[in-house]
Amino acid sequence: MDLVALFPVYTALWIVWMVLSGWALDRYGAARLMSFFQLPMMIALLILCGGDNAGRCLCWAFFLAITARCYGTLPNAF
Repeated sequence: MDLVALFPVYTALWIVWMVLSGWALDRYGAARLMSFFQLPMMIALLILCGGDNAGRCLCWAFFLAITARCYGTLPNAF
């Protein structure tokens, strides 16, 4: 699968997680979430270790979008 085709999917997921990370930040607080916000990146890298088929690339984009958006929101609030 061409990774360029994943950019619209990644962008849509990034926008969704922008809203969800703000909600989680208000609900649970920055101190609680700081210890967990790198877990999706770890999962994304583990997914890519297994291969590069279309399903894995889509899951990688999902978890990468979670980490990218949380990294933009969480440390600033902390």
